Amino acid sequence: MLVRSKKLNADVLNLVETQDCYVLGQLMKAIGDSTYKAYLVKGTDTTTNQNVALLTRIDPVVDLQRYQPSGSDVRVSIPVSGSKCGSTASDTTAVSKHYYTKIVVDSTDILLIGAHFVAFPTLPDRCAQREGQAQIIAQIIQKEGIAKGNEVIFFGDLNDFDDVIPDVDSNVPKSMVLKTLKATDVSSVMTKADVSTRYSVWYDSNNDCVVRVPQEVSVIDHVLVTPQLYSKVSDVQYRHDLYTKTCTNYESDHWPVTFSLSSSGSNGNSTSSSGKSHKGVIIAVVVVLIVVLVLAGIGVAIFLYMRKQKSRTGTYSLSLS
Repeated sequence: MLVRSKKLNADVLNLVETQDCYVLGQLMKAIGDSTYKAYLVKGTDTTTNQNVALLTRIDPVVDLQRYQPSGSDVRVSIPVSGSKCGSTASDTTAVSKHYYTKIVVDSTDILLIGAHFVAFPTLPDRCAQREGQAQIIAQIIQKEGIAKGNEVIFFGDLNDFDDVIPDVDSNVPKSMVLKTLKATDVSSVMTKADVSTRYSVWYDSNNDCVVRVPQEVSVIDHVLVTPQLYSKVSDVQYRHDLYTKTCTNYESDHWPVTFSLSSSGSNGNSTSSSGKSHKGVIIAVVVVLIVVLVLAGIGVAIFLYMRKQKSRTGTYSLSLS
């Protein structure tokens, strides 16, 4: 996975299923690219202890934070009005794994929101929970993004299908997750990828360890952006070239999703915080297994020194040596 991360050469990576700052530090050390900085705000998932992290060459200008306008995580009642998930159990839900922050590219303020919704697209109770989670993220898009004059990139593993745009197997959602999110005036970058390439995850339904396309693949990892950014999106790719999935070489059940965000600067070039000049900004959503991030067999040979160093963002930055 480490070599694959280098091949992506993305300027901004949203890392889903990251365990903690220690593991993120190990990944940084193993990648060995000093142009990146790593950020993570701890979530509230006590079942898997997973978090969503940010690896970036473009420094955030505000803290990574969770959406807590009243001092604690926002919760909404489920099932939401109009739900067709099939769940009748009344409950509340929050988004246990998410963050938001802001970067500036070509004088444009961009709110980044990373999230990981609960799994199993077809289970009624999980479907209802994701619909509630979508309502919370929609609040962040509107109140922290659009209402404050920010462009928005929302990306992550939503464990659900698009309601309008077909993936390679034409999967149809039971939920209103994507419909709820897109009602905030954001659009999916998936429209800019060829239909035959639209799959980001593999589910080995017959347990034969063979990836069957299109029967066993789908898109549940999504990127949604505001109109101004959508007009600059190009080169959307589902990176199936990075590794071949087998049961003995199981780096992840997901493939990274990448796209380029063209620069409005002269000659199409922009400059990251590292001083590296590049044509536009490459964004990636990467879902990896915890066992990969632990780097078994490598981690024991890595000595990590992490200090609580307040950067201008106020988050902890990792100092590796």
